[in-house]
Amino acid sequence: MSAVHSTGIERTVWRLLEDLPPARQKACWQLIDLMSEITGEQGVLWGEDVVGFGRFQYRRGSGSRGEWFLVGFSPRKQHWVIYSLNGFEGCDEWRQHLGRHKLGRCCLYLKDLNQVDFGALRQLLVKTIEDLDTDADDGAD
Repeated sequence: MSAVHSTGIERTVWRLLEDLPPARQKACWQLIDLMSEITGEQGVLWGEDVVGFGRFQYRRGSGSRGEWFLVGFSPRKQHWVIYSLNGFEGCDEWRQHLGRHKLGRCCLYLKDLNQVDFGALRQLLVKTIEDLDTDADDGAD
């Protein structure tokens, strides 16, 4: 993963939201509230349009280190992208409550947030963070 942290980026989360239609802004605030509650952190802009919450330092197999957010989202036009550093493997019991979606390695592509059970999304994200903490405690950096 390359470093795309907000350093040097003039846009802020507020500016990102400002450029969106009102309905998408409202949905973004739902995600911001949810992810802030889960991580205890405020959202930070990573790149041009990804809002990330929390931080995790990791070590690659080569020994080099990096930093990434724990969970985040991007309000893309065709779908909402939910990010988890740890991915969504083993989260099938909650995925059935997310409406139409596709799954990538560390990305969950949601078609319509109105179809999403936010309680299930919360549980899914909490699990991915807990699993990451467990992996780190086992010595995996």
